[in-house]
This record gives sequence, structure tokens and C-alpha cells, in this order.
Amino acid sequence: MPLQIGPTGFSLGQGEKKITQLTEVAKVDDSTGEVNEQYHDVIYLIHSASAPRLDTDGVERRELKVILDADTDSLLDKVDRVVYHLHPTFPNPIRTTRDHKRKFVLNTSAWGQFNLRADVYFKDSNTPPLTLYRYLNF
Repeated sequence: MPLQIGPTGFSLGQGEKKITQLTEVAKVDDSTGEVNEQYHDVIYLIHSASAPRLDTDGVERRELKVILDADTDSLLDKVDRVVYHLHPTFPNPIRTTRDHKRKFVLNTSAWGQFNLRADVYFKDSNTPPLTLYRYLNF
């Protein structure tokens, strides 16, 4: 059910499920026969921001660092590139990195909070890109 607004208030429906893992494994407990779902091979984004500094234009900015990380290094070995989609106010808001040694790092400066999208492309062309989101707050 989508967002509904009316005279008695509002309600939010269930959002679209975002996939952040490549595989989902169902394990059966031999003693009970119950199926316990476990997720593994999770890929995620991590960010850090420096203390604010006053830039030459008088705007307070922070140095921002975003990396791609995963439950296992072998999973990161499967990644070919990451395409970061910054807020449209950034110069060059779409940035691509293939820097596997530095966990596909994105370094930039920012003055506000925003949602970052990252498309993760794999070396295996049969694996569809994985889209991740990260709310960048400072």
C-alpha cells in the first residue's frame, strides 16, 4: 500500500525491498525441520567525515570519505567498479572508481547531508549491478 493521506491522518505502506546481498541461504534445522533464513556475502557502504573547515568561499565544508566494504574480502575481489551518484549540486556528480586496493574509495568535500547512491558492478557480466544507498550525515 502506498502513502495515504486523509482527514484522519496518514499511513505508510511497505516500501520496495532493497537488496544488499548477493546470496540468500535457507538453512534447515535438522532437529525441528524449521527453515532459518540467513544472509551472507553482504556488501555495504561506510563513510566518515572530517571536522568542519571554512573554505575559501566562506562555506563550511567537511572532507568526506566513502568506501565499499563486505563481509568477506573474497566478495570484494568480485567487484569491477563502483559508480557513485552524488547530489546533483556537486561538480561531476557521477564518479566511477576501480580502486580495489583502497576499497573503491570516494574522496570529496561536502557542505550538506544527502543520500548517496552507489552502483556496484561485478567482473562476472552475468551478475547484475547491485545498487546501494547511504545517507551521508556529518
